[in-house]
Amino acid sequence: MPDPSVLEIPDNGGPVAVLADLHLKSYFWLGGNPLKFHGLEDRLFQHDLDALIIAGDLSDTLGPSLQDALAYLARYVPADRIYIVPGNHDFYRGRLDDDRRLRDMVRGNGSWFAQQT
Repeated sequence: MPDPSVLEIPDNGGPVAVLADLHLKSYFWLGGNPLKFHGLEDRLFQHDLDALIIAGDLSDTLGPSLQDALAYLARYVPADRIYIVPGNHDFYRGRLDDDRRLRDMVRGNGSWFAQQT
């Protein structure tokens, strides 16, 4: 029987993308498209990704900006293929031990929270 504390990322033979330190709130304030700005929009999301792993600092604040960032990514990759490993800035205006609140936001978007809680 599989260990329920282990999150397995699917491998269906497609690509897996790993991005970190996007800090999307900063781009949203300026009205920009961060993936396009960095040349990632066409390069990463023209393929049917098996998974998108965000390795920390998706946003800069725990709350609505994190929800906006998750919704933004879901325009490119189905939400259930997005895996969030939180970074310190994802907890800003919250507490570093507030995994439950962050997890609930990520899961509420239909994505995966990849941190032991």
